[in-house]
Amino acid sequence: MLSSAGLTARRVRPATVASVTFRSAAESIRRPFPSWPQARRSFAFDVTLAIVVGPLVPAIALALHLRESGVDVADAWLTYAAQVIAGLVLIVRRRHPEVCVAIVAPTLLQDQSFGALLAAYAVAAYVSDRRRMWLLIGVLCLATWQPWDWRDLGTNTGNTFGTLTPACYGLYIASRRRLIAALGERAERAEREQELRAEQAREEERDRLAGDMHDIVTHRVSLMVLQAGAMRSRAVDDATRRAAEDLRSTGCQALAELRDLVSVLRTAQERDARAPVEPAVLDASALVEESAAAGVDVRLEVEGTARPASPVVVRTAYRVVQESLTNVHKHAPGAFVRVLVRHTDGELRITVTNTAPTRPPEIELGAGGTGLVGLHRRIELTGGTFRAGPRSDGGFELDARLSVGAGTASVVSGAPGDPNEPSRSATSTEAAPGEPPSAVVGVLRARPVRPARERSGRDRSKAGHPTPEHAERSGRSDHHDRSDPTPTSTPGVLTGSRPETG
Repeated sequence: MLSSAGLTARRVRPATVASVTFRSAAESIRRPFPSWPQARRSFAFDVTLAIVVGPLVPAIALALHLRESGVDVADAWLTYAAQVIAGLVLIVRRRHPEVCVAIVAPTLLQDQSFGALLAAYAVAAYVSDRRRMWLLIGVLCLATWQPWDWRDLGTNTGNTFGTLTPACYGLYIASRRRLIAALGERAERAEREQELRAEQAREEERDRLAGDMHDIVTHRVSLMVLQAGAMRSRAVDDATRRAAEDLRSTGCQALAELRDLVSVLRTAQERDARAPVEPAVLDASALVEESAAAGVDVRLEVEGTARPASPVVVRTAYRVVQESLTNVHKHAPGAFVRVLVRHTDGELRITVTNTAPTRPPEIELGAGGTGLVGLHRRIELTGGTFRAGPRSDGGFELDARLSVGAGTASVVSGAPGDPNEPSRSATSTEAAPGEPPSAVVGVLRARPVRPARERSGRDRSKAGHPTPEHAERSGRSDHHDRSDPTPTSTPGVLTGSRPETG
């Protein structure tokens, strides 16, 4: 016979599952365990449900049942104990529905309880193996039906159908959960495909821009180089011949840098296939010598031991020195420039300072504002810091700090992208005794090799002054025989055309 607790159980409906979004459902299916807040809420709900179904509801039914006359008190308390056990085991119904069935099924031999309904729902909703699920549901139905009890066979048959009802609802919930997960995975797959199509469209657009730039700009610059070569061959005086050679050399460098720029716009596969071997340490001596050849009084000082860095850091440091010297050429004619490169533990610091210009620029070039902005962004992407501004004496100062990561690339001298450049003819002398072997102080002082009046349009700006995009000095010119003052573990003084002690 059904007790009052069992009758009460028929009027209670299992808790429904709240609707979730496609993405959260897919994530919950992929995770073996729910997140901590969700698990905490589920556990609190299961504990509350177990207390209500276990001790609380059967206690009320027991109190009402004991008021009736002729009640077997021992049997009533035994039924209450069985219902309490069947209710408390519901705490583990989500994680271990098999254990829940194994404990609830024997209690049904004493009396029907609400725990059988929740156990049937938990098996259908949380057991993924269909064969094991139907086996467990069959055990519950058999324990509820009790075909050996012929006196209450009709009532027990109704109780069996009552047990199958939450099981069917649990099957619906499980199917709905799987459907939501499948739709979520389909939506994520469509999103990934859309991102891939967008990336492919960007790659095609970059390829188109690279092709247009290569076809149009390269054609114009090539014509300029050819005309400069023709003017050099037809020049009658040395000054015109040198100017034509400088123009031709600059055009050749512009073509090389244009190829580098086009390679940046190409697809990732082509960039990886065309990537050249780059040096692992900064070598700014080529830039200093080129500036000296253009008439700038510049001094390069290197402190510390150069350590291998990533190609991105080396290129960024090279661009800092190049941009600074280019700005001095444009906007600070006659200024003295000091380039200080400091190698410390985990950091590469570059400080470029120049004094106030001694005369106005012969050709006034407006500041495009892209030089400093580009440097700032580039340094921030590498995790470094950047500072640039005027000095109190009328000069300008640029300071960049770059984080040097561990690298395994070999130390190669030369400008970035020129690993095979021949070494330049510089002399190296031993430092005074007592200098620590871990520190290297190199000084390269280069004086202008031509008078300032012969440098038409070659003046450059203060270090760090905004400037339009310009050509990077890569040290590929074949008319310079350069030395390589890259610091090594041996302390020494690096000298240029006019040596000075650092």
